[in-house]
Amino acid sequence: MEGERFVIMEHQAKRTGLHRDFRFRLGPDKWASFAIRKNPIELEEGQKLLAIRVEDHSESCAKFEGEIVDGYGKGTLKKIDSGMCLIRSRTENKFLVNLLGSKIKGFYYLIKAPYIGEDAYLFFKKCT
Repeated sequence: MEGERFVIMEHQAKRTGLHRDFRFRLGPDKWASFAIRKNPIELEEGQKLLAIRVEDHSESCAKFEGEIVDGYGKGTLKKIDSGMCLIRSRTENKFLVNLLGSKIKGFYYLIKAPYIGEDAYLFFKKCT
């Protein structure tokens, strides 16, 4: 999809194992990036997933698929969903995003959880 504003990648990393990289565009060439152990596409109502905020990525890095041959993220990346991400609310400690992907759809929160860790967020679907 042209102009996609979020992507979920399956990342089979040599060092950290299987996880998903959830990334969405914050601005020109700036994508927020979160590592999530469980698949957010399979998120059940009321379930909260731990999402660790990692460094922001450039657009080319955020959308990269294939083999990373060295470094901390060494392993394979495969896109499992993408689409539009409409940021509905953004504060220092919280994002509310509307995801319009081919598999994941709806309003989702990312809320900072400093009691878990400095870069820890909870990812969950907004109840209707």
